[in-house]
Amino acid sequence: MSETLNPMKTVVCNTIRDLFKVDSGHSLYLVLSHPTPGPTGNYDASRHSDIETWKHGIVAKRILDLNVHLMAPKNEWKYETVYVKYTDSMDSIGDAIDTTNPSVSNGHYVTTPSGNVYVCIDNNNSAPSTQTPIGAGVNDIKTSDGYVWKYIMTVTGDLFDYTTDELIPIRSLEVDTQNANRFSDGRSLQYEVQYNAVDGAIHHISRSTTPTDQGFSATTTGGTVRIGSGPDVTIVKVSDDAINTNNPTGYEVRFTSGNAIGIGRKITAYDNTNGTKQLSVESAFGVTLDVGDNLDVLPLISVYGDGTGADAVSIMGGDDETDVVGVSMIQRGSGYQYAYATIDTGVVGDGTKPLLDVEISPNGGHGSDPLMAIRPSKIMISGIIERDLTVVPADTAQKSLLFPVENGYSQWSLLMDPIIGGTGSFGGKIAGSDVDRFSLITVSTIDSASVSSLNYDVGDFVMGTESHAGGVVTDFREYSNTVAYVDLKSVGGSFKSSEIVVAMTGDFAGNGALSSANKGKSIFQFQEDRYLGTNTNNYSLMTTLGVVMGGSDTISPPQASLDDIISGASGSTGILVFSDTTSAGTTANLYVTGITGGTWGEENGYAIGEIVTVGGGVTASINTIDPPGLVAGSGTILHSEYTEMITRHPEQTEMLRVVLDF
Repeated sequence: MSETLNPMKTVVCNTIRDLFKVDSGHSLYLVLSHPTPGPTGNYDASRHSDIETWKHGIVAKRILDLNVHLMAPKNEWKYETVYVKYTDSMDSIGDAIDTTNPSVSNGHYVTTPSGNVYVCIDNNNSAPSTQTPIGAGVNDIKTSDGYVWKYIMTVTGDLFDYTTDELIPIRSLEVDTQNANRFSDGRSLQYEVQYNAVDGAIHHISRSTTPTDQGFSATTTGGTVRIGSGPDVTIVKVSDDAINTNNPTGYEVRFTSGNAIGIGRKITAYDNTNGTKQLSVESAFGVTLDVGDNLDVLPLISVYGDGTGADAVSIMGGDDETDVVGVSMIQRGSGYQYAYATIDTGVVGDGTKPLLDVEISPNGGHGSDPLMAIRPSKIMISGIIERDLTVVPADTAQKSLLFPVENGYSQWSLLMDPIIGGTGSFGGKIAGSDVDRFSLITVSTIDSASVSSLNYDVGDFVMGTESHAGGVVTDFREYSNTVAYVDLKSVGGSFKSSEIVVAMTGDFAGNGALSSANKGKSIFQFQEDRYLGTNTNNYSLMTTLGVVMGGSDTISPPQASLDDIISGASGSTGILVFSDTTSAGTTANLYVTGITGGTWGEENGYAIGEIVTVGGGVTASINTIDPPGLVAGSGTILHSEYTEMITRHPEQTEMLRVVLDF
């Protein structure tokens, strides 16, 4: 009903996703095959199946990481469901419902109709949730049903296409520690939370099995200051109703209004001499106390551990409001790796102070990394097939063509690192390896120098002195007097945090020396993911036959129908994906796949000068042969699926999705 809180599955999914990045060293392609109904059943990953996939290939489209997402159960919020609160001792997560009690969910997070994702911080002592969490921001969100939620992220509009009835995409954003406002779109809410997350913070302290309902009879709420005092005074004179008949020494005074709102101090002594009630506190409040400021006298909670800054206050309840029924965090603190809390005011039967459960936030803090907060264990790989997808044959010097909307396909595959075919300048190289990678880096000046002193110009080459990562400057702009954005192309490598960046100018053709004269040094801060300027790495997997009609014959759609068999005089056959007439019907290009014959894979199944017969009975002579854009059988087919025949349409865009479950 739940799964182990082991991050390995999430890391494996993220590692697979990284393969699709433009700088991963790999190229991943979506291959569409079989313009006629293909095999049925599951793809068996055999050598024979791989050969058939290539043989019937139509097009290969590169897939980048923007179309690959880690997926988690949607776990939509449901009325009167008990959600599991986060604890630092959690060993499992999940969205499963307890079959013996359907109102109880094992999920520690929920999604809402707005697309927001929240982690449960407090479930009000396992009470049913009756109020949908709403809102975002860095603060915890308390709803009227007593639940406390932490906003993690939003499934924004750009992720809608990857959302299913059961699953949502989870993503973490790269944080530039020097830029609090990196995004201006829907991602800004999530970025704000990630940017401001505090490692080792304490968001929640709860009652443990140790009793805390001992009746703290000196508790008083709703008192006021009787006589004002300065910021250095350690004596607070209070109204008659601020203290009941019991001595509050050892409790705390906590202000609920005025300059000291939220501040508490331990009461070290109490005096009621001559009808004037006054509290001595362990240290001054540091602000002026005014007459009428509201205050409570509450059991004192102390937080101990290796972090700093956590401040908690008792929540009172019971018949006479003298029982500690909960704890509210005033300050979460930071840096805690271990912590515990006690109610210092009271003692239990054996003389010890009541102990409370302290929940330390995940590594990096709540909201710092949605992937590690939700732990998705599935990955969705999506391929979007636009109606005007441009592909190229083997040689890029040849004309481009569009993936035909006239025909369909019945198989799709995921292919890694295929080889470009043909004899052009790219022939024999891994497809997608010769692309121009772009990125943006943020740099700061040394010793608060002015950005203008860097003197980085378009065309300069910038390089990290430790990583040796670099690129050519395409734009340079000031973010502040000491911080600049540098747009780069031809980017190689990843810069290292805080390394020195240098710029060089000169003749990059190798005919002259490079020089860093008059170029300032800067400090690297942040690098965006690399990206392609345009993604035109899409390849035709069809063989293109340029044919000439014999005698007075012409060729037109009635004589060359989709899926016709193209029979060669040598005995080879192929399937016509589509055709176009090139000159008054006497010449045409026939785009063929599924070629079968003794020479398939060696000479593309046909030969120059060979007579072919089109299904309708028209004969023609082959004048030119353009081979597929990729070398058949190259690379590795990672995954493949047979589908029902998908028919294309001029107004249609298809999205193919596969979900891999780890």
